[in-house]
Amino acid sequence: MSYLKQLNEKYPVRITKKQKDEFLTYAISLAEKKNVKAQIEQNGKHKNLVIGNPNTANVVFTAHYDTPNASLLPNLMLPKNKGLFYAYQFLIIGLLLVVSLVPAIVVGLYVLQSELAYAGIFLVLYFGLFFLGFKFFKNKNNANDNTSGIATVFSILEKLDSKQLDNVAFILFDNEEKGLLGSKAYQKAHREEMKDKLLINLDCVANGDNILFIAKPKAEENEQYNLIKRAFASGNDKFNVEFYSTKECVANSDHKKFEQGVCVVACKKSKKGVLYAPYIHTAKDVVADDKNIEFISGRFADCFKKSA
Repeated sequence: MSYLKQLNEKYPVRITKKQKDEFLTYAISLAEKKNVKAQIEQNGKHKNLVIGNPNTANVVFTAHYDTPNASLLPNLMLPKNKGLFYAYQFLIIGLLLVVSLVPAIVVGLYVLQSELAYAGIFLVLYFGLFFLGFKFFKNKNNANDNTSGIATVFSILEKLDSKQLDNVAFILFDNEEKGLLGSKAYQKAHREEMKDKLLINLDCVANGDNILFIAKPKAEENEQYNLIKRAFASGNDKFNVEFYSTKECVANSDHKKFEQGVCVVACKKSKKGVLYAPYIHTAKDVVADDKNIEFISGRFADCFKKSA
């Protein structure tokens, strides 16, 4: 059984403390089978799982293990279209404002004729709709976001032998969906150790045959990153692999907190050539392809086998 299938069957939702603890127990057991040290690091209110030794590793692979609430509108990921991405965010805010303002004006100003009532109705409606639309319902389907990233981490761990594993470490971050809080807390606690460390963050990597690497400027200067680029650049029949800088692409994930962070994301391509990751934060997030995970983990494993 694939890691993707195991996770989707046994740990599909990871929001509550109980759900997270059950998943972490499973993750630690996988590390123990490889004789790799795994420990939960409590960074503030966040439980980050560290596998291996990030201090001595050349590369740290990461993925967030928490899952999101369900949204009435998808969290549209458009890595190469910054303008469209931000326009979409403002559109959502605009819709909430209009839907909240109209009844607040009608009832507060014209019926009750009170500015205080208008303000109160507006605030209740705006935050109430925001909560119902984005925070109230628990999403039961999280195949791509980010079960796919976790499954890829486990697959890389499985493919490497003990000698190769000396050069890498893995961190599963908590509370990415609440604003990158787990990775922010970890970076704060390990600022000096992680300053010159290449960090490869896997987020939503299994729905789409366009694999994007989005690297911060200092990561692009790292020789290990250039080795990884060469490993992925060789031909294949199914996947199109592209490399970009964070200066030209947008990706809101845990790599942002680290100086040498790189985000890996899979995208589909529209008929007009727009790259996008579909169904994020919605009940339709049921599509994740093991072929993506096998390709990505296999190429990373090949890279470290050649450099071992």
